[in-house]
Amino acid sequence: MGYKKSFKTGQSTLSIGAGITLETPGKLASASVNADESFYVTLDKDGNFMDVGVKFDAGAGIQSKGFNTKSGLGYTLGMNSGWGFTATSAGQSLKL
Repeated sequence: MGYKKSFKTGQSTLSIGAGITLETPGKLASASVNADESFYVTLDKDGNFMDVGVKFDAGAGIQSKGFNTKSGLGYTLGMNSGWGFTATSAGQSLKL
């Protein structure tokens, strides 16, 4: 469950969802994989409905001494905002 408020625009987003994270610790390196999906409702500064939809994020990472990399992807599908896609890898980001 989450709540996000933009003090600049007054917009508020309420979300509820579930996720899973798997981690494999090791002496030389460790790895992790995660996936989250949530349902959200967005309201404007006056509490009026703006959007409703689902959001999905997944990622994986490897950490060791002197080496750290993380990649992920996600999408958002909103009734008013439409479809959005995000991919990240090695600090670079792509948003569609």
